[in-house]
Amino acid sequence: MRALERVLLRGFPSAAESPRWKQNEAASAAESGSLLQLLLEGNYEAILLSKAVQNIFTVPSAAKEEKLDSYLEKQIQAYLDCSSIDVDSVERQSIVFLLGVGSLQLFVQSNWTGPPVELQPQDFLPPELLQQYTEPSILSASILSKLVLDGESIYSLTSHAVLLMLARAVLVNSRHKLEAVQTLPWWTLRCVNIHQQLLEEKSPELFAVARACIQQVLEIEALFTDDECW
Repeated sequence: MRALERVLLRGFPSAAESPRWKQNEAASAAESGSLLQLLLEGNYEAILLSKAVQNIFTVPSAAKEEKLDSYLEKQIQAYLDCSSIDVDSVERQSIVFLLGVGSLQLFVQSNWTGPPVELQPQDFLPPELLQQYTEPSILSASILSKLVLDGESIYSLTSHAVLLMLARAVLVNSRHKLEAVQTLPWWTLRCVNIHQQLLEEKSPELFAVARACIQQVLEIEALFTDDECW
């Protein structure tokens, strides 16, 4: 798990890691390994369309009336809580973590770096869930309203805000269930920072999360003393 996190945080495998990466890391955890490869290639849309991620977004009976933000969090946390002989707990955490990072990276691509993102909510979310939103503008307004914090309005021209909502559902609101991910505070901090940039004023809620993340990073000595070279 740490090797996966190290490669992801750096953005590429080191010279020492490259020969063994495809042979060992991707092979030992097929789903998370393939998702990581997509991340390193910058193919973020493929992550949300992957079978591993689609397994998270099944349709519960109450999905038709459920709000999007609560649906995402419930599905993610239910997936993490599920016990299965086919997928162990660490692998589930890896898949969810990579989903969160991929969503955040795709949101940044859509709003800052480009190229334009073609992916739409209906491409990766159940149609039953989206039936309550009769127009794209209604869905967009609903998502933006859920990203308002401490009464501070959010930038109205934000593109693909559902990706930030999804990233937040993983990296912020489900972080207590991702115990196996040691570098999670770095990604939570990045998610919080990006969210803050879209708000008109500083959010005390986001500041509190950011401060907690910084403290967690300082306390993770193993990440700084590991024999592997960063």
